[in-house]
Amino acid sequence: MHHRDLELLRQKYAHPSTDTGVLIQMELENIARLCEQCDGPQRQFSAAIVDKFCRVIQLMDQENEWLLACADNRLQEACEREKGVLQYVAAPAAVTQIASPDPIPFSSADDLLRAFYNHFRTAEQREADYREIPFILANVGRMKEDLIYVEDAASKQQLEDAVKSEMKKVNLTMKDYAARVKTFAKRYLDAMLADGVLGCTELTEDRVLFTYRNIELILARFDTKEDGQINKQKSNICSALRKLNQFKRETEM
Repeated sequence: MHHRDLELLRQKYAHPSTDTGVLIQMELENIARLCEQCDGPQRQFSAAIVDKFCRVIQLMDQENEWLLACADNRLQEACEREKGVLQYVAAPAAVTQIASPDPIPFSSADDLLRAFYNHFRTAEQREADYREIPFILANVGRMKEDLIYVEDAASKQQLEDAVKSEMKKVNLTMKDYAARVKTFAKRYLDAMLADGVLGCTELTEDRVLFTYRNIELILARFDTKEDGQINKQKSNICSALRKLNQFKRETEM
């Protein structure tokens, strides 16, 4: 059963058009080669792993289709509202052009966080890109689940070694830092804008890109205390922001 599902996925991702698609294609080809090498008792064990991997990819595809449908519906609703507004609002006599902010070398938050994470990888972690982390951790999770059912000592040790090998590819500290930057942009940036401590009150770009662009000012004015006491989450976020500022200095020299 899993061979059919695997072949269907290989056909689907035969010509990927995105970075994520390329990564999935690479993993599918690696799995196919490993399956070819399995025989006897190994075949049943590998079949269970492949079945789970295929199921995860299928669930991800279903979720992406749902998200795209929701986005399309929101876009259509916004267009309809815009049409209604334009019918009743007269065009202004003159339009004041707002100066564009200085360009930065990142087109999206994901693009920035990828460069941020990859910049601080160790030599041992160079083979794994930031965007591969979810797949690596998902693979580790599956192997840890399989450990429960492995009774043979040699097979169990082999699987444990594989888990350790996969985890060495991930810089967990930088992964956490990237997540904290996103948390700041989502939870705390609005409050700083509302208080006017950043010199503006609204966003004109992605929150993470805004954070990167104004990181020096944000660090200078981000208060990590609440009721006179250090807030642990804010303090941890501040550490991530300082690392982001280091990244900006080192890459913009």
